[in-house]
Amino acid sequence: MKIFNFNPNATPLLSDEEAHRQTKAFLDGETTPEEERELYKYYSGKQVAPDLECYRQMFAWYDNLESSASGKSAGKRNTRFFATAAAIAALFLVGVGLTIGISSDEAEPSYDRIYAGSYIIRHGKKITDIKEILPELQKADRIVDSTLTASVMNYPDNPDLVILNEALKNITDPEVKAMLLADIN
Repeated sequence: MKIFNFNPNATPLLSDEEAHRQTKAFLDGETTPEEERELYKYYSGKQVAPDLECYRQMFAWYDNLESSASGKSAGKRNTRFFATAAAIAALFLVGVGLTIGISSDEAEPSYDRIYAGSYIIRHGKKITDIKEILPELQKADRIVDSTLTASVMNYPDNPDLVILNEALKNITDPEVKAMLLADIN
């Protein structure tokens, strides 16, 4: 069983067509105070034309402003407005916090994350401590980078020799250099 509340003194809400006309008049500064109150009621209702939805918060603000100026209490609408505003502000702050957190993670690279699982063998012993092996890992990265740089360059003469020379140019460790030369020959 549905119960309908009927109040003969209640002013009916505007039709969407009339709301369009009065909204345009409001934006042009051509509405009366009574028409403005009708718009405030329209925009505080549950049903608003989809293309007018973007004006809902603006009219809620004007309604609050008028209610505050006249000393009237906006009541339930006022509470709903502030609850919505608080929820939006909280979501905004969470979004800003996440953005700052994500960008600060990317600003400084984590060597533990970049080189996770890396190791070297030194004197027959496997070393996995990133802090201890970091210089050698970075040196290996430079070797790979210089090799890739040399490999994409256009050299008409013996490209293998150019790649080898480019790679060996950045190697200062004589043992590593000798090992690479021995592997190539």
